[in-house]
Formats: sequence, C-alpha cells, structure tokens
Amino acid sequence: MMVDNQWILINREIAMKKLTEKKIAESAGKIIYQSGLDNLSVDGLAGELRTDKQSVEVFCKNRNDILVLILVGLENEISRLFGKSKSRRLPPEKELNFIFKNVYQLFNRKPFYTTVIFLVESLEGNPTAKQILTGIKMNARIYLIRLINRGKKDKVFTSSMKSGSLVNVILGSFRLLINQELIADIMAREIEEYKTLKDLSQKQIINI
Repeated sequence: MMVDNQWILINREIAMKKLTEKKIAESAGKIIYQSGLDNLSVDGLAGELRTDKQSVEVFCKNRNDILVLILVGLENEISRLFGKSKSRRLPPEKELNFIFKNVYQLFNRKPFYTTVIFLVESLEGNPTAKQILTGIKMNARIYLIRLINRGKKDKVFTSSMKSGSLVNVILGSFRLLINQELIADIMAREIEEYKTLKDLSQKQIINI
C-alpha cells in the first residue's frame, strides 16, 4: 500500500512538471471554444490534459480560476506584442499596422480568446477576470493614444479628432472585425454539425 501511494505521488509530480499555466489555459480555451463554458470543469480539463484533477487544481480550483488563467495568458501575449512593436522603432503608421496585424493573427490563431472576452463581459460573479480584462483594454488604449499622438506630432496622422476618440473608432472597428470572425466560425461549425446529423439520420433510414 505504501509503495502504491509513493508511485501515485511520483506520477503526480511528473505530471505537474509537464503542466504549465499556458498549457492549461490553452486546453481550457479550446474546450470553451468548441463545447461552450457549461462543458468546462476541472475534471474535464484534467481529462483533456491526460492528468489527474489534483495536478490541475494546483493551478486552478474552479471555472472562475480557469477564466482568470486564460485572461492572464492573453494579457501576457498582448504585452509581449507591445514590447516587440516598440523595440522595432518603426514610424507611427507602420507600428500601428504591425500591432494590429499581429494582434489579429493572435486572435485568429487562438480564437478562444475572443470567446472568453465576450463571456467575461457578460458573466457576473468573476470580478478578478473582469478586472484583468479591464486592465488589458486600458493598456491597449494608453498604448494606442501614445502612438497616435506621436503620429500627429510627426504629421503622419492628420485627423482633427482627439486621439482618444480616434482610438475608440479604431478599437470599435477591430472589435467588430473579430466579432464577425467569431460569428462566421460558429456558423461554419453549426453547419458541419448539421451535416453530420443529417448524414447520421440518412444512414439510420437506410438501415431501417
């Protein structure tokens, strides 16, 4: 019995070393994106990661913790993109193009971020997740206002609109684009599910 317990502890230690916050967040994000928030649980996440529940609970103990973990991942990725963009010392218009191109690619590569953002905005009872999301939006806004101000100073951006108002327009357009991508993807998946159900029904009729 003692040997069995030691073996369990050794296996759990090995599993935990393989787990990272990023791996957990991305696996959880895929579950939300493919099956919805209602199908997300620590047990289900452990199954997806092929590990035990206790190993996952070291990082997150419930659904709210998982959402926080995903948003922390998004916050880190956005921060890295901003840092990369600044380090290139591009002209304002090229920097603006670079940052939006890369953020768009990020959301396209990991579409669950879009799903989680809209979920957190509409959900109650997770103030930590809402606070992180607010921080992400605020940092993006500050970054863009500084960038546009630099462009105005260099006479690259000539709009008479205030920088804050311009940022609202830019972010609003980007959000609309991402939202349309999400809706289109959901519709495509629903069509595939309908086709599968239709094929299944036809097979059942043939078998009858």
